[in-house]
Amino acid sequence: MRAGRVLAFAAAGLLGLLVLFAALNRRDQDAARGEEIRYDDFGFSLLDHRRSAVPSAAGKVLLLVDLRVSNHAKRVPFRFDPATVRLLGGDGREFQAVSASRPDLPPGRDPFERALPPGGSCVAELGFDVPSDLREPRLRISFGRNGFLDLLDDVFWGRKRIRLEG
Repeated sequence: MRAGRVLAFAAAGLLGLLVLFAALNRRDQDAARGEEIRYDDFGFSLLDHRRSAVPSAAGKVLLLVDLRVSNHAKRVPFRFDPATVRLLGGDGREFQAVSASRPDLPPGRDPFERALPPGGSCVAELGFDVPSDLREPRLRISFGRNGFLDLLDDVFWGRKRIRLEG
């Protein structure tokens, strides 16, 4: 009986610490073009976006996004993973990047090939295959890989969004 109370007290204390951490750390960010959103020591800002002149598939277009990725850390390198960026439509649909390459860059200069050194930055071009009538597009930054981890990401760090228009 006594061990159960100790365990319950410890669990309640741990839950209280997690809630306090979330309350102190959580910060929603809704940025416009050129504004940087921060995820700990890593920053993301929209430089430009455009629709490809060549249709992607039936009723779809390739939306190209130029994203500046900055490593504000003093000692830790950062390897950018395009899967951390998703495109949201105004209707709630979510799109993964279908292309993330810079064929115009010489070997060793592609931001997906190497880690950004502390204090470094790069421009990543991401392509999203979206419906041609997509409205209110926003980039969503999240280091979660599935629904549950995305939820934890939102709870502890806050929602990170960048408006493409407006």
